[in-house]
Amino acid sequence: MKSPVPTIDPFAVTIIGLDTGDKPGDHPLFDERIHFPLEDSFVRSILRYGVVQPITLHQEGDKYLVVDGRQRVRAARRVRELQEAEGVEHLLVVTYTIERGDDNRLIGLMNVTNEQRRDDTVLAKARKASRMLAQVKDMDQVMDAFGRTETTIRNWLALLECHPDVLAAIEAGKLAASAGYELAKLGRDEQLEVLKSMLAASAAEAGQDPAAKGVGNTVGERQIREERESRGDRKAQRGIKRSWLTKALKTDAAASLTPDQTGVLTWFVDGMGDRDTWYDDFQVAVTNELA
Repeated sequence: MKSPVPTIDPFAVTIIGLDTGDKPGDHPLFDERIHFPLEDSFVRSILRYGVVQPITLHQEGDKYLVVDGRQRVRAARRVRELQEAEGVEHLLVVTYTIERGDDNRLIGLMNVTNEQRRDDTVLAKARKASRMLAQVKDMDQVMDAFGRTETTIRNWLALLECHPDVLAAIEAGKLAASAGYELAKLGRDEQLEVLKSMLAASAAEAGQDPAAKGVGNTVGERQIREERESRGDRKAQRGIKRSWLTKALKTDAAASLTPDQTGVLTWFVDGMGDRDTWYDDFQVAVTNELA
C-alpha cells in the first residue's frame, strides 16, 4: 500500500521575494521569475488538473520555503482564490517533498531543477495534443492540459500536416517552429520549394554546404514570410472571421482604405450594403437570380 502523498496549503508556504521583502542577493532562494506574469492558461490548467508535479520545500524554523515550484504555487493560490469566491468546499492543495541541506545545496538544487527541466519539443507537444484531441474530442480540455490558447494548439496541429522534410528541418534545428507555421499555410510542394530555397540561402550565408548536417542559421518566421511575399504568395489566409474583421475595421490600417473598400468590408461584417454601390447591386442581382 502506497504511503499518502503529503499536501500543503499553497498559502502556507513561503516564496522568497514574493512573501518576504528579500531582493536579489539577499537570500539564496530568491528567483527573479517570481515577478513574471502568471498566464491565465496555466491557471486554467491547474484549476482543471491540480498541481500534478510536487513542489520542493525546505523547512527553516516554522516556515516552509519554496525551492522549486514557485509558478505552480502562484497558480495554485490564484485557483484557491477562485474556488473561495465560488464557495468550493474542497479547496486545492499542493503535494510536496522536503529538501534538506545547506544554502549551497539549496541554491544549486534550485538552479539545476530549472536547467534539467526540459520541455518537449513543439512537435512532441503537437503529437501529444493531436492524440489527446482525437481521444477526448474537447478542445477546451486540450487547451487546459497544455496550458496553451486554442490558436497555439491549432498551430501545432497544422504543423503536423506539413511536408515530412519541413518536420525534419524543425527537429534538426534548421527551421524555427514559428516558420513551420508559415509554411503550413502553403501546399506541400510549395512548402518543400520554399524550404529548400531558404535552407540553401542560410547555408550560403554561413559559407557552408547546404547538404551538410546542421549548417547555417536557423531559418525563422520572418524569413519564410518574406520569401513567400517575394514570390507573390497571397494564399496564406485560411478565411477571415467576422469577429476579426470587426476589430480590423477599427484599426489605423482600416483608416487608410477608400470609402468603397471600407464599405465592402462593412458589408462582409453586417450584410448591409450601401445603396447604389456595385456590391449592393451585386447582392440584389444574385438574390433575384437564385430566387
